[in-house]
Amino acid sequence: MNRTYDLPPETVQRIDAKARELGVWQSDLVEFLVSFSLDAVDAGGLVLSVRPRGYVIDRERKAA
Repeated sequence: MNRTYDLPPETVQRIDAKARELGVWQSDLVEFLVSFSLDAVDAGGLVLSVRPRGYVIDRERKAA
């Protein structure tokens, strides 16, 4: 399944460099790292601090 996520350029550069170093596809590396991180969050080994996302535009409301 394809998805698009916004990542900082520095993160993309790190992914590209590590994938090149390991000789693997970037998508394989990202899938492994995301799965590993989610497992760690689920197990309580990695705790994330969160805050509200903020306001979003109400696209259903018409301008006056």
